[in-house]
Amino acid sequence: EVDFECRAGIVEEIVIHPDYRKLGIGRSMLGTFDSWCAAKGAKGVLVPCGRAGFYEKMGFEKLPVTRYWKDLPENVLAPVQKCTVSAGSQCTV
Repeated sequence: EVDFECRAGIVEEIVIHPDYRKLGIGRSMLGTFDSWCAAKGAKGVLVPCGRAGFYEKMGFEKLPVTRYWKDLPENVLAPVQKCTVSAGSQCTV
């Protein structure tokens, strides 16, 4: 994927079956992705998470990142209720 707002290719994760690691498959996939991203106008590639050490070997710099998380309540799958907003008021159900 290329995020055109920040002009970066985004790799969610590359996972190689353990039996096929150390054969250059991940390196080849990243090289192909780099070329594809450059052709689409990306200026860099971002990996939000990944296996420690692999991406550094591929030339990536580990960045300090702040992430936010919240646990979802059990009733999060409750039916969505229609919300009507009138001028100057809060949403009422």
